[in-house]
Amino acid sequence: MAIKCDICNQMVSDYGDHVRSEHPLTHAEVRDLLERYEQGTLDLPTEQRVVCHLTSCDSCSGELADLRDREHVADHLPVMAE
Repeated sequence: MAIKCDICNQMVSDYGDHVRSEHPLTHAEVRDLLERYEQGTLDLPTEQRVVCHLTSCDSCSGELADLRDREHVADHLPVMAE
């Protein structure tokens, strides 16, 4: 079954392979998008490209894990009274 690529509008049989090979993001691009990815504010095609990159890149997946850890710690810091 063919699926339409949201980036190039081409019909493809394997979306993940197509995006990884035809529309890859660089490590720097993914790292710049991680915060917005975590917040859920990316458009769908960009989010899909980030996900495709993260599934095959331990380095960027580690950056995402670090971001999540920092957010978790920040969420649990005590609030200082004024």
